[in-house]
Amino acid sequence: MVFFCLNLYFSSVSLAMEHISQSKGKGYVVPDDDIVSSRFIDAANAYYTQSPLPRGVMYDFAFGKDLHEYSKLNGFGVILISVITQDPAELPLKKAYFLGKTNAPTQLIGIAHINRDIDSELVKKVFGETRIDYYFLIHSSSVFSEGVVLIDFNKNRAAFTVGKFPPGNALPYKVNAFGRNPDTENIDKAALNIFLKREFGVKLN
Repeated sequence: MVFFCLNLYFSSVSLAMEHISQSKGKGYVVPDDDIVSSRFIDAANAYYTQSPLPRGVMYDFAFGKDLHEYSKLNGFGVILISVITQDPAELPLKKAYFLGKTNAPTQLIGIAHINRDIDSELVKKVFGETRIDYYFLIHSSSVFSEGVVLIDFNKNRAAFTVGKFPPGNALPYKVNAFGRNPDTENIDKAALNIFLKREFGVKLN
């Protein structure tokens, strides 16, 4: 199941897609370049009268399709943060992090980024001509607790709110405990590649 919403933050747009995990059934949508591009076009149409906006951000995240894959990924999922900006000097991002109600900020670990072309003249006019898709590891102990994911741009903006958590939908399986201080070294790298290809249409080098 895929959920969409539009949030306006300080004249910048953040677009959310919360698909949690995919199954090869009805409604199956991979948030690949084509899908993300189409969501930015939708947002550009919605905010055309306010253009140009300084930047636009779209995010999506997913976790293992079942408890077996969840375990192989050591409770981690991946969050895609796609950024378009009018000012190319705002990128690359300095960092992305989760800020909970009770804990210190947890920096997200970047595993890939892809420079994307923007074909839509409308999107260029509304949000800008520079787009980079970032893929970060994010642990379930963050996503399914109360807090926000924030990003710091290279200049102009810090602590930009990407999305608020927990999400409106839950994991499709029962997890006894999310755990704290997760170890990325215990992630099965082969399982991570399979997961990324299925959920986001990308593969690590």
